[in-house]
Amino acid sequence: VVSVRMAGRVLFHNVGGEAHEETWITSMAPMVAHGICMVLAWLFLINVGTHAARYLKKADPPLPEWFPFHVWSNGIGVTLSLVGLIFVVAHIVAEGSPHLNGLHQVAGLLLTMGMLLQAYLGAQAHYSWYEGKPVSPIDMWHWWGGRLLLVAATGECLLGLQLLVDEGMEVGVNVWLAIGGMVFSAFGLVAYYEVYYWYDREVKRIVKAAEGSELHARGGGDSEAPEPDAMRPRHRKRFSERQFMLIYGVVMALFALMLVGSMYFSISMPHMPHMVNDDDDAHGAVH
Repeated sequence: VVSVRMAGRVLFHNVGGEAHEETWITSMAPMVAHGICMVLAWLFLINVGTHAARYLKKADPPLPEWFPFHVWSNGIGVTLSLVGLIFVVAHIVAEGSPHLNGLHQVAGLLLTMGMLLQAYLGAQAHYSWYEGKPVSPIDMWHWWGGRLLLVAATGECLLGLQLLVDEGMEVGVNVWLAIGGMVFSAFGLVAYYEVYYWYDREVKRIVKAAEGSELHARGGGDSEAPEPDAMRPRHRKRFSERQFMLIYGVVMALFALMLVGSMYFSISMPHMPHMVNDDDDAHGAVH
């Protein structure tokens, strides 16, 4: 019995003179397809859809289209994530590999469960909404759950790439550069905008309180008290909510294209297979 192995995996068996070639589903291709689906789903679609809800919901002027964009972007992301899950489950079943035998696999299952729960919470928050409705615990769970899942999914994508390396795949440096650039750009842009977004909202709150105070309304009191206009920010947000989301979406789309292209063309099996005799021990003698 002779087998051709590459990166520790059997490419085809030669049993009694009859070759059994490895199929697409038992190759590493479904794992790469799984990775591409997850990268597009989490690092692009769900990422942009989540931030659209964060910033466009309270855009000035109002942008009612934020909600359908949020639903469609996240909905397509969830669907693509489930497609990626089907790829890897089919591969594991066809190959007969052990299930849930590592951090990436367990974390992926938990993320999938959290993603479906998050969709349920979003639906509950939407259908319980009415004009003037105060923020509810379901709203808060949906907001913070989505942000937590997004951060966890970013780490999960990095773990998945490392798993391909551990499986013996050759992952080009451009793949790591693309995903690193995407992650750091996302965190950098959001952190930059959040500083001014929070500052602007805080100043608006203070000004509104001052304008509505009895002291200011009567025009009396301490003559040294600052006028509301004096408390308005000297440095307002660098971009409006719409401008920021446009910039963020374009940057994420460019990195997503770079990353998917890099994964498709720069993740491969080692070029030189070697022949081993299955009757030999696990170290494999070359024949």
